Amino acid sequence: MAVHNGIALYDIGLGGCLTGVYANEQDPQAGRVFNEIARRKSPTDDPQNIEGIYEAMYFEWGANHHGELHIKKVHGTNNVFDVVWILDGSAKPDYVGKGYILKPHVFVVHYESN
Repeated sequence: MAVHNGIALYDIGLGGCLTGVYANEQDPQAGRVFNEIARRKSPTDDPQNIEGIYEAMYFEWGANHHGELHIKKVHGTNNVFDVVWILDGSAKPDYVGKGYILKPHVFVVHYESN
């Protein structure tokens, strides 16, 4: 199975909710951008504390997905996070990546299919 790369860009909103756009190599029509909305299962008032598990919706052309987004800070770093997406009740992660807070309220992730 081929590995597909992608990038996601999120705005960190109130309560730690994420709204984002993403693009990846799996899209047969390269260049399209899709939307994602993720709500923390345990809200926070600290926008820089993005660690946690999120309920997420992914909006694609002709197919929408529901899943979980897991974000965990990499030990010993200030600004690097492990990111995992589990879609549609899958038993294993569908995508894994590394994320970085670029500036207040902006989080970017490079990911690949798992």
